[in-house]
Amino acid sequence: MENFESSLIEQVKQYPLLYDKASPDFKNSVRKEKAWQIIAFELSIDGERAKTRWRSLRDRFVRERRKVDQLARSGSAAVEDPQWSFYEELKFLKAHTETRATSSNYTPSQPINEEVEEIAHRANQLAKR
Repeated sequence: MENFESSLIEQVKQYPLLYDKASPDFKNSVRKEKAWQIIAFELSIDGERAKTRWRSLRDRFVRERRKVDQLARSGSAAVEDPQWSFYEELKFLKAHTETRATSSNYTPSQPINEEVEEIAHRANQLAKR
């Protein structure tokens, strides 16, 4: 299976319109479909299977990259590349994928320690009844 994925990565790499948002043909669905047909023919597989597997590989690369970025920000001394076998092959995507900052709409009304103390106090009151 690894050989198939490596071949797929090499094929997709030849068509920047499939992964580079700056490509003039990135939004051209006709040219994209033609590229997928060529890739499918070269790999002797169904075009939909090629697209699905590519999305899976790309998404996994983004998740692995996010892990590496989080480790680098956490202050750890050395950051190793993930052990995932396709990470190195997909590094060309680094320039074409961006990690977005995550945010939360949760804002505690009280500091966490006060919340914990309040919960403990209520639990003690209930236990006394």
